[in-house]
Amino acid sequence: MSLTLYRFPGSQYSEKVRAALDFKGLSYSVVDLAPGADQWMIYQRTGQRQVPVLAHNGSFIHDSTAICLYLEHAFPAGRGGRRALLPDDFALRREVLDLEDRLDALFGLPGRAVLTEQCLRDPHWLKAVGAANGVRGPGLWALRGASLGLRLGSLLPPVQTTLDAAHAALRGTLTELTERLARAPYLTGAEPTLADVAAAGLSLHLAWPDSAYLGVPLLRGRGIAEYVNDPVLGRFFAWRERFYREFLK
Repeated sequence: MSLTLYRFPGSQYSEKVRAALDFKGLSYSVVDLAPGADQWMIYQRTGQRQVPVLAHNGSFIHDSTAICLYLEHAFPAGRGGRRALLPDDFALRREVLDLEDRLDALFGLPGRAVLTEQCLRDPHWLKAVGAANGVRGPGLWALRGASLGLRLGSLLPPVQTTLDAAHAALRGTLTELTERLARAPYLTGAEPTLADVAAAGLSLHLAWPDSAYLGVPLLRGRGIAEYVNDPVLGRFFAWRERFYREFLK
């Protein structure tokens, strides 16, 4: 068995796949890429410009959900995989897949918008995310100059409206997840599933776990204050910390 995860270090979808690999107890290697030349390299090798991409014995699988479903098929629980990502019960399986699909959409554009806003507010975040994407030296100064322009642009009403909508979407779904966890130990019941793996990995930009295996070490253990310090959402972030300790590297 040879599993290699090609990722952008700060990609929440890459972290979702890494979480699935850990959850299933699989051995794998990670290749960190940066936007630009590395994307051309991965395209030449796999036919895909976007990550994550999983290489397995000469085959390449892309899209985080497709990769997770591939892992579930190739390494079922008890036959290569330590745990199952999907339950046997059809109705519960449908609930898990529906929730995972919603989380994918939520932490896409809204999640990236909130991360961008945080980088504009906090130079440490800007430096950390820039360094993870290969921006150093003069390039970092250029990035800081560009961020100033973006910060000013964020004051414009259309941009602020977009950011407000992103925050509202994130907070609404995080509140739902918190309420689910008030009723059961995991998001869809008594056992962890792909929905839990997705929620843990995709919320990366809101709170960076205290994990040595992250691609953005400068943000290890840090989070966006308005979310991680919100008492209403505290149950979710406490649950996610436990999930990393129990199942992930």
